[in-house]
Amino acid sequence: MRILQSLLAVIVTAWLSGCAPGDGSGLADNGRPLDEAGASVPLAPTLESLQANLFDINCAVSGCHSGSNAPLGLDLSDGNSYANLVSRASAQQPARLRIAPGDADASYLVLKVEGAAGISGERMPRGRGRLEQSLIDTLRQWIDQGAPATSAGASSAPVVSSSSITANSGVSALPATLQLVFSQALNPVTVVSGTLSLQASGGDAVFDDGNEVDLVVQPSLSADGRTLTVDLSSNPQVGDGSIDEDYLLVVSGSGLAAVRSSAEVVLDGNNDGQPGGDYRLQFYTGSSLRPTLASLEANLFVPNCAKSGCHAGSNPVQGMNLEAGKVYANTVDITSKFIPSTKRIVPGNADASAIVQAIEGTTVAIPQMPFDNPGGIPQADIDVLRQWINSGANP
Repeated sequence: MRILQSLLAVIVTAWLSGCAPGDGSGLADNGRPLDEAGASVPLAPTLESLQANLFDINCAVSGCHSGSNAPLGLDLSDGNSYANLVSRASAQQPARLRIAPGDADASYLVLKVEGAAGISGERMPRGRGRLEQSLIDTLRQWIDQGAPATSAGASSAPVVSSSSITANSGVSALPATLQLVFSQALNPVTVVSGTLSLQASGGDAVFDDGNEVDLVVQPSLSADGRTLTVDLSSNPQVGDGSIDEDYLLVVSGSGLAAVRSSAEVVLDGNNDGQPGGDYRLQFYTGSSLRPTLASLEANLFVPNCAKSGCHAGSNPVQGMNLEAGKVYANTVDITSKFIPSTKRIVPGNADASAIVQAIEGTTVAIPQMPFDNPGGIPQADIDVLRQWINSGANP
């Protein structure tokens, strides 16, 4: 009877799926049913179609890229994918954008699904077959068309695709120029000194306490209208490597003085998929450590931890690679192997973070780090690490 029941179950399952058991028909290359939700939306280079045919089926599934606890904070569920992908830095490799509008080759999401050389971690989707080439080609086409939020690509809001300075990173001195690349051509009449500004914080890294200093900006657009060059050469801070300062560049996407595309659509500065919102690029000069992932990675983790035979290479100690571009993925919300009851970095709680405990030498369960220089990291630097963690350990 049990054998008969099992046989009947196989037959019923095959009948319901519309294919013979085990022959693979009715399945895509990644093993998912062809008639699964999403197939009813024709495959096309639009966000709506890619959401249904790619993200919903392959990424925003239970236990993966959906919900508040999505890996690397990358929620790809419907209504959240655009804001988390387009013009957003990769948590694994912050120097790359997850999607760089207009440039599929430079988009980290494309590299991840293709399994390209140089990616951090494994090819996506994890644990499944490679995506059908038609999906990847359509994703590339959508990105190369500017990754518009709506199917009407020409009328969707322009976004910043890339900048010559990485957000929240440091440069040796204020440069003479900086550049922003946009997903669409801009109306040059709207790109004037009145629609963008650059402020120095006044030495306190805060931009809302009244002691900010306005700098002189002289914007100009490339012939194709997509590259904005901001000339800063008339400011005395340019080229002075002795100045420790924070700067904030703002491109207006609000009110009457807003940057617009050549189709007269207002800038989507905050990357929510809708016109409106200011674009804000914060960076700093000098050698001071800042409470940002980019600064902590470059000035604390890499020089102190990512050494040969330690937290670097293909076989890092405790499986924790702290080389450039790999710190976030190997620390934030990752279980400590020394103390399995806690995480290496607990966003919002530096005291509970195993890495802080290891650097400060406050727990006998972990040898004080760095292993070759116990206690060698200045407390001032640890305090900056604590500040970043307590503020949420954002990528």
